[in-house]
Order: sequence, then C-alpha cells, then structure tokens
Amino acid sequence: MRILKLWVILSFIFGLGEIFRAWKNYHSPDSNPKSLFQIRFWESLLAGNFQKIVLINFACNLLYIMGKCIQYIFLGRLRELESVKSGDRIRDYVLMKTVFIGAIVGSGDGEDDDKEILIWFIWLTLIGFLKHFGFLCRDRLEYMTLSIQTSVSAYARLFALLSLVCAGNLGLGWIAISIFGCWNVCPPGGLSAVALLLFESVIVAIDATQTALRLAAHLIGETGVCRWERRSVWLFAAELACELGIQVLTFGHLIHVWFLHGLSLSLTDALLFIHTRSVISAISNRLAAVRAYVTMDRRFRDATAEELAAHDDHCSICHDNLSSAKVLPCGHLFHLVCLRSWLENS
Repeated sequence: MRILKLWVILSFIFGLGEIFRAWKNYHSPDSNPKSLFQIRFWESLLAGNFQKIVLINFACNLLYIMGKCIQYIFLGRLRELESVKSGDRIRDYVLMKTVFIGAIVGSGDGEDDDKEILIWFIWLTLIGFLKHFGFLCRDRLEYMTLSIQTSVSAYARLFALLSLVCAGNLGLGWIAISIFGCWNVCPPGGLSAVALLLFESVIVAIDATQTALRLAAHLIGETGVCRWERRSVWLFAAELACELGIQVLTFGHLIHVWFLHGLSLSLTDALLFIHTRSVISAISNRLAAVRAYVTMDRRFRDATAEELAAHDDHCSICHDNLSSAKVLPCGHLFHLVCLRSWLENS
C-alpha cells in the first residue's frame, strides 16, 4: 500500500511538472491561460514518447483517485469477495483490450499508429471505468439481496451510482457518435470504427439494465407494494435475455475484429481464438438453460403415490412435504417449482 501511495504521489509530481513545462514553452507574452485548452498545446505536450508515458500514467492515477472517491461515497469499503472479483475482472479486461488494440491498429506510419493507440487507450479506459462500477453495483446488489436488513440509504446510494454509470455511458456514446459518426458523408471505415467504439458502451448499457431490473424486482418483493406472483419467472427471462444478448454481441464483435485483423499465426490470433471459443461455449450454455427451463415439466416424470410413500421425505430445496414431485434421473424427488427456482438462481 505504501508503494502504491508513493507511486501515485510521484505520478502527480511528474505529470503536473510536464504540463507546467510544456505550458511555459508554449506560452507567449501575448497569449492567455486559455492556451492550455488549444489542440496545438496538447500536440506539443505529447510530442515525445517519454511525455506520452508520463501523461498517460498521470491520467490513470487521476482516474484511480476519482474511482476511490466514488467508491467510498456510494459503496464504502469493498468486501473481500467484491475486491477479488474486481481484480479478476480488471485483469481480464486489460488483457482482452490489449489484444484488441494489437489486432485492429494497422501497421502503417508510426506516428499515425501512436495516435490511434492513444485514442483507443483513452476510450477503453473511460469505458472500463464505467464498466467497473457497473459490475460493482451488481456485486453489491447480490450482497444486499442476501442481507437480513439493508438501510434505505444503501439502496439510494446504489441507485444513484447506477444512474451515474448510465449517464456517463450515454455521454461517452454521444461523444463517440458526434466525433466519428457518419452524418453526411461517411469516410472509409467510418461505420466500422463506430461499431467498434460503441460495442463496450452497449455492453455497459445492457449490464446496467440487468442490474436495474434486479434492483426493481428486489424492492418490489421487499416493500410488497404489489403482488407479483410470477416475478421470479419474468426476472429469470429478462436476465437470460440480457446475458444471451451480451454473448451474441460479443461474438459479433469478435467476428468483426477477425475480419479487420485477418487470419495469421500469431499470439493475438491464439488469444482471439480462445476468447471466441469461450463466448460460443457461453452461448451454448445459455441456450441449454433455456431448453432445460422450458422442457423441465416434460423431461422429468411425475412421482407416483408409491414412490412418494416410499421416500416419505421432504424436498431438499424448500424442506416442505412432498405431496407431488418430479423424479430426477438420479432418483431424487423435488417439487417442480423448486427445480425451476434452483435453475433461476443458478
């Protein structure tokens, strides 16, 4: 922790020092502080590779400090499980987006490639920032649904954070469409660039929608404002549709990247292949879950009166008496409603 604090402090010192140095060199007696916001100033600031590394490191640490402040305001301290999940997701995101940038950035002029890499780095970092907090909202909601008692302020803070994620995502999407969108004349590769930019933004929107649906369904059940007997069924269908939609979009995105990158025997292709295979497996599992849920009543036969009398047992899921049950291939007996509930929760 001390090393991290020292690193952040040094990053701020070097970053602010580079900005001040560039402004002093660019600043002239007849100019004003507004020159700090001119494009030529930033081109001079990012002229060398060392300056780029220092400024990128400074921006990442600034975003880290902002993220910590947002976390403590809306979520407080993360639980150990939330911290572990966050770390794993961040590592996976960094790995996959590094492969993504290596796959789509062309091998043309070195300066143009540097600019393209910098643009993608900034965009994916901002989207990843929002995606991180979207996942944290989902993790915290899972914990709150299992808690015996949760304060109203905790729900309010969670809803406020989720709203900020949605607002920030809409803002970034609007910026991407405004800058790279094909309004009048579409440049070569314009639609492709917009599709690549908006992919993660759409994924963040779907994830936020899924979390909002979970939150709404949980609050309806907790407050009892209305009777919604088939709430779990509709929630299961909505979440399954969101997850399946994310996997299908991810598969289409990977095919798009394959089309732009081409096929060659390299480490990038191997990592893309592994990720594509995992997405196909996830889609297959989601479709299998849908089939199992729909055909559950037909797949398992009803238990006979003799079998119920012979077992004289309780359902292992709800611990209630087995007046009627379904017989699984292993021979165990469960209520049909309990089996569907188990599948929904799994």
